[in-house]
Amino acid sequence: MSSTMPVWGAVALALGVALITQVGALVLWFLQHRHEARQKSAEEWHRNLRWAADHVASDDDFANLLGINALDALDDKGKLSESDQRFIDAILATIPTNMDLPDAPADNIGSDLSDREDYTEVTQTANDSDGEQKEARRK
Repeated sequence: MSSTMPVWGAVALALGVALITQVGALVLWFLQHRHEARQKSAEEWHRNLRWAADHVASDDDFANLLGINALDALDDKGKLSESDQRFIDAILATIPTNMDLPDAPADNIGSDLSDREDYTEVTQTANDSDGEQKEARRK
């Protein structure tokens, strides 16, 4: 008794092996592509975080406000790690409350910050002094 594989079995085996390797390669490619996209997104987020932190540390009041609003926008990202959230909070906590800031943006950017009393006072002071500066420029 000799046992031989039928032709259809050999064809099915060859196609099955080829199909399994192709599906495996496709799954690996998909996982790698998804990992690279997440990595690029995280790198861009950290680049934006550095940019915003540099603006917060700037001597220019407008750059400070721009950096604060950028940090606020970065803070609103839903899936922040605990360390990223603490880092942003630490930067925002070190912002002096006595600096003169220009007008806050008209739309919803910075809405979380406007709840803070010190931010509201600083913005109001900045608005008053900004009006005086605009009046002086007109003259």
